[in-house]
Amino acid sequence: ATALDEHAASVDPSTKYVLEVAIISGHGLRDADWVPFSGGSDPYCVAEVTGKPDKITTEVVNSENDPTWNKTGKLTVQGADTISFTVYDKDVDADDLLGVAKLAVKDVLAAEFSGELQLQESLKDKAKAGKLKLKVTKVDTVAADDGKNEEVEAAALNEHADDVK
Repeated sequence: ATALDEHAASVDPSTKYVLEVAIISGHGLRDADWVPFSGGSDPYCVAEVTGKPDKITTEVVNSENDPTWNKTGKLTVQGADTISFTVYDKDVDADDLLGVAKLAVKDVLAAEFSGELQLQESLKDKAKAGKLKLKVTKVDTVAADDGKNEEVEAAALNEHADDVK
């Protein structure tokens, strides 16, 4: 087992982490606009964890299968969570799904993730779905609130109360 495996195994599922998520760009996205010579899809990306309220949504880049978004935001997650990056083609009626990439939170707690993820799609040829360039970094840890932290902090303050006098 590597140090990374041991760290991932010791992740407390109740501890919350704040991740900075940068959705940098897309590459080789599928052209979902069926009109010939329309220039390509009008993609945007949504990063979220199922069941959590936080969401990061990029701007729509019109007529571009290689969009640059450079959208950064924060997500509060837990160690067992998975972040979904879903890319859509903005349409007048219903937006089309271009692909989904997933990143396990436990994989970014020990070291940041910086690189590309292959988009998966319902089409058989996954290479046609394209890739996402991302950077995900842990910026904060929020301890689980089980009431014990306040007791520990109070004890620590009392212990050092004499130091202040």
